[in-house]
Amino acid sequence: MPHYYNNETFIKNCNNYNTNTLYCHQEFNGCEYENGFYSKNGADPKSINQKEVVCGHIHRTQSFDKIWYIGSPRWRSVSDANEEKGVWIIEHDKESGIIVNKTFIDTSDVCRPILSFKDYPNIPAIIPDKNATIIIDIHGPEDYVEKRNKELSGKGYRLRNFVDKKEQIKIKESEGLNVAFKKYLDSYIPKNGTDKNRLLAISMEKIEWMKRQ
Repeated sequence: MPHYYNNETFIKNCNNYNTNTLYCHQEFNGCEYENGFYSKNGADPKSINQKEVVCGHIHRTQSFDKIWYIGSPRWRSVSDANEEKGVWIIEHDKESGIIVNKTFIDTSDVCRPILSFKDYPNIPAIIPDKNATIIIDIHGPEDYVEKRNKELSGKGYRLRNFVDKKEQIKIKESEGLNVAFKKYLDSYIPKNGTDKNRLLAISMEKIEWMKRQ
């Protein structure tokens, strides 16, 4: 059965056939899109007479109710990453048409897989030596993201950067310069490891000097 934009037409045509198994290219209520959302506007599986449905249209392999989405045979975008892809050999009972056997054939030897990894300062990504399109999402402070980009660039990976947002220090003018500076220093990390108390003492001396000018 081809794809129908109108669910009512699709259901009507399905019910015109007295078969146990249906092959189609349709969206059904409850199917999961590649972005993780679920369909609410598809055809109702309970509205068709067939006992089992083998379906295309949605790339992600999934089964629910009497619906079996066999999934796409190859990887095309990041939404396909880390998923098993292949083709199916399906055998039917000669009398009833019901599926009696399914054999999966992996296509990673003839199609280039897409693999996705997340990289964090405490859990660096371990990248396999595999013929695949590899996407690495680097998460962490700006200096870590920069460091990992230098380490991983030039290796054919697709790098995506997610730098931690720096917390904005909220300072009230009424608190005065001394209090405001101490708040800032609490979140500051000295690059050369200078003691914060030493920095505070030096800075307070400078602030007092500026007040007298």
